[in-house]
Amino acid sequence: MRLMVRKYIRGITAQQKAQLQLKGITSVIFKGKKDSYPQSVSQPYVDTRISEQDINMKVLQMIRHEGIKYSIPIVKYDRNGFKARPRQLILTQTAAYVVDDAKIKQRVLYTTLKGEHPACCEWDGWGSSLSDLSCKIDLISMRRILTSI
Repeated sequence: MRLMVRKYIRGITAQQKAQLQLKGITSVIFKGKKDSYPQSVSQPYVDTRISEQDINMKVLQMIRHEGIKYSIPIVKYDRNGFKARPRQLILTQTAAYVVDDAKIKQRVLYTTLKGEHPACCEWDGWGSSLSDLSCKIDLISMRRILTSI
């Protein structure tokens, strides 16, 4: 058994180790609070849900210098008629963008957000500290706010 553990530990990459640490932190936070949590334990976190090829080149050229950290497709609903509008939420080092097909619809600088994490943490990777995790949760809740606008 010890040899199996040693072999596993020596064979694990730094990225896999960071994933395990992040999974451990989320386990402490969500265990017993979310019904879907047990099904998501075995699935690794993804860095992004949209590849750079799926982002319009014009938009990509405008925000590439900021460094894209995470992107995800979202749906915005019109206030009148509730027509669904596909959008992309792109999180960079300094701001969050709501992007239409070929143009930026909305830009929210992290420095303008008020709360516990004014600069929304340092985005030097997916870290393992609790403040990094709560920062990501703040960004996820910001995504929900942006989609409801």
